[in-house]
Formats: sequence, structure tokens, C-alpha cells
Amino acid sequence: MANGQGKAIPDEKKAVVIAALLAGQGVNQVAEAYNVPKSSVSRLKQLIPKEQLEQVGTQKGEKIADLIAANLEGSFGAIQNILRQTENADWLNKQPASDLATFLGVTSDKVFRVLEAIEHAQTNES
Repeated sequence: MANGQGKAIPDEKKAVVIAALLAGQGVNQVAEAYNVPKSSVSRLKQLIPKEQLEQVGTQKGEKIADLIAANLEGSFGAIQNILRQTENADWLNKQPASDLATFLGVTSDKVFRVLEAIEHAQTNES
């Protein structure tokens, strides 16, 4: 296989390109990163069995889902800690009513948005 200068791509570079594709990187990203023509990367990608590429896509999706879940868990934990502060009567009594109203409004709005998103997701699954 020749690159843009008419030279064959060394086997070592082919292996790196295929490994990058199997790691879930896109053709354009791999071509740019390894200075290989997009057409050559596409040809190499065609050599990879579809099942392997599908598995990579599934694993990539699972990894993203895990990251989202971890982020949500961390965010909800932080929110829970903040909400616990409102149980402290001394702290609560020192807060201006307008600040508490804003806090309550924003917090409630976020809770309702999360519930709406869950409901929307469940509706789309049906």
C-alpha cells in the first residue's frame, strides 16, 4: 500500500494504524495522527472484520455510559451534600430569603429536568 508520496506504508505503521482503529479512533483522526492518507487508513479499516469493529463500538459505548454514570453519581453526591447543609437550622436562619428562594427554585428545576429526561428515555424505549 502506498502513501501520498508513492511509498509503501511500513508494516509497523500499518500495525499502529490498525491498533488505533481497533481502539475506536476514527479514520480522519488516525490519518492525521500517523501522517497516513485517509484512503490508506480506510483500506486498512476494511481489512478488520466487521465483528471486531462492532465490538469496539459496543465497548466504546459502554465506556461512555460508565463515564456518564460516574459523573452523574458524583454530581448527585455533591448535590446531596449541599442539600444536607440546608438541614442546619443555624445556617438556614442566616440566609437571606431571596437567596433561599433562588436556591430552591434552581434545585427544584434541576430535579424536574432530570425526572423529565428519565421519563422521556423510558417513553422512547417502549
